[in-house]
Amino acid sequence: MDQFNPRKIAQVTPDAPSPAPQLRLWIIALSHVVSRLERVHSALVEAIVNMPWTTMDTTFVKTYTNFVGMLVSARPEYLSLVLGKVSQGLTYRTAIHTVSPLLITHPAIESGLQALDNGLPEGSARPLTRRIVYDRIHYLLRHLISLVPTCPSTLQPLLSRNFPHKRHNQIAQVTYIRNLLRVTDYCPEVADRILALVIDRAIQIDVSSLLWVMCGGSFGT
Repeated sequence: MDQFNPRKIAQVTPDAPSPAPQLRLWIIALSHVVSRLERVHSALVEAIVNMPWTTMDTTFVKTYTNFVGMLVSARPEYLSLVLGKVSQGLTYRTAIHTVSPLLITHPAIESGLQALDNGLPEGSARPLTRRIVYDRIHYLLRHLISLVPTCPSTLQPLLSRNFPHKRHNQIAQVTYIRNLLRVTDYCPEVADRILALVIDRAIQIDVSSLLWVMCGGSFGT
């Protein structure tokens, strides 16, 4: 289980071999017994869900996506865990502890960018950027929606719960809003509620943020 520990993966030095190949072999092996990952194996599943998979090479990302799809199909009790991590990954901030503790309404979260900020290599000639990280998260989410009919109903409350607090800065708000709008492109079942949520939050913070999103503001690198 320690093989999937994010801190252990983050400690890999630039001149050390990439952990991705070995981790991929573990994922492939687990794919053959995915139906046996019961509640007693929840710690292992949580470790896999929490690992910085979005920063690995493209081959690993595809293997991981297929594994997670098989996992939630065979063991639907893990769907909320997976979707919770996915929705957290759509945020901008890498650690909520940078905000006043008074604003924390749920445990400290690790977004899809924490591993990126740790400097882990993508493993290909193309440099890893926030856009690539988000693309991978949306790729996984789209895959899950195509497999699990109950996915939209489970996803929507989690997207709402992870909306940045109104005291977070503009880039955090805008990034999350843009990701939410992107979700509506491939998950129309949640479109109305997401749009209502975005409008409500934009009114609470700053209407100019929403306008910036609609005009095509960039995630940056």
